[in-house]
Amino acid sequence: MRKKKIINNAILTIGAFLVVLIASLHNIGHDSFITRGQPDSYSIVFNATKNRLTPNTANPDGHSGNANAVTELGNNVAFDYSGLTSPAGMWQTIKASGYITNTAPVSGMMTLNIEKADASAHLRVFWSNDQTFDASRSI
Repeated sequence: MRKKKIINNAILTIGAFLVVLIASLHNIGHDSFITRGQPDSYSIVFNATKNRLTPNTANPDGHSGNANAVTELGNNVAFDYSGLTSPAGMWQTIKASGYITNTAPVSGMMTLNIEKADASAHLRVFWSNDQTFDASRSI
């Protein structure tokens, strides 16, 4: 009788283990990517009609302030800016020593594409985690 009880307990234990194993293997599909937090790709577009940061008023010295840009998924990304002017027909013009900087981390950035309206314009991209910038962290 005791031997039969041990065999029954062993069979139940192995059965329970197999059920858990099969359930775990079954979930290694698309659902596991959602739980790991895989991001969707997205973009932030800056052009003459999207995400103009400054007011559309003339200011020869350039505007300074802060504004939100909206990603193509509809999420806000906050920016500070200085030395931006608002010419007609293009996004903005960044004056000498002007800048735009995001005020919170932009997670998951894979690429950065920049098209200059004036091929002779000089542009440098800096990165930092503390809002101090130097040439060693720039391209």
